[in-house]
Amino acid sequence: MDRGLGLVAAAMLALGVAVSGYLVGEGFREGRKAERYVTVKGLAEKTVKADQALWMLQLTRASDDLGLVQQSLERDVAAVRSFFTQSGLSADEIGLARLEVIDQLAQAYRSQPINDNRYIINQTVKVESDKVDIVNGLQNQTNELLKLGVIVNGWSPAVFTYNGLNAVKPEMIAEATQAARASAEQFAEDSGSDITGILRANQGVFSIQSAGSAFAEPESLMKKVRAVVTIDYRLED
Repeated sequence: MDRGLGLVAAAMLALGVAVSGYLVGEGFREGRKAERYVTVKGLAEKTVKADQALWMLQLTRASDDLGLVQQSLERDVAAVRSFFTQSGLSADEIGLARLEVIDQLAQAYRSQPINDNRYIINQTVKVESDKVDIVNGLQNQTNELLKLGVIVNGWSPAVFTYNGLNAVKPEMIAEATQAARASAEQFAEDSGSDITGILRANQGVFSIQSAGSAFAEPESLMKKVRAVVTIDYRLED
């Protein structure tokens, strides 16, 4: 009787080990299936024109007479406003920024005597406009201001920006996703597998660069928008 019970117990133990081994094997195979995926990136690019411009230029006048300097500079500003509005900008797109007044006699470390032009006034004119083509053209016409008697002490290239990213995002995400899918399908075909779905996806980032350049050059009128998505696709034999 004891021997019979021992045989039953041994049989049950063997069965338990076999079932456990089967379950462990199935779990291992299922785990291996869960790990089967391919990570691909999809790229979409679109060339767009900037829709906002910021341009700064500095006007300068100097004299021993402070009042005369101020009057001369006011005439210069009026001439610039007139020239820009005649070129197509609106008056509210032309403003004034930094005003710098220099009294050379007040400089503590002055090494040379001041014979004339004691006062120097620099006035920065700021242009903010969505008329990017007009601003871009005006940059090449500063010599016209000189003909009007306006002294342009210096200016920086206009900064052009693109603010319409939200409008192109859906289209570009769709295009980048299609590109990622095509790459995944090619991988699956080459490896004898099938795509069964998306495991995870990351929209990635959007970047804006200068068209025809790998850098973000702010003075470029034409921009290149790039979208990159990263997607993990499940694979199955």
